Amino acid sequence: MTFKTRNQGVAALLRYLHGPAAHLRTYLEPKGATFELDDPTGESQAVIRQYHRDDGGTGFATADAKALIEEFVEVRKTLTAAIAAGGEWKNQ
Repeated sequence: MTFKTRNQGVAALLRYLHGPAAHLRTYLEPKGATFELDDPTGESQAVIRQYHRDDGGTGFATADAKALIEEFVEVRKTLTAAIAAGGEWKNQ
């Protein structure tokens, strides 16, 4: 099962939760970049709903904020690589 998102923060959070190997590919579409990730537990949609909470709830807590930021940087690198490669980056 895979999960697709156009949100770089969401992609970074899923990489943080499932590991960098879960990031399958980044590809460009007319409306922007899409990040495709493996969803091994099938729970990514529920995690993302919690990530986007705007009701004043607790939101999503992370144990290691630095690691999450590093995953965001890595997501940005895949976007740069997709642009340089003519439209797609695949995890090797």
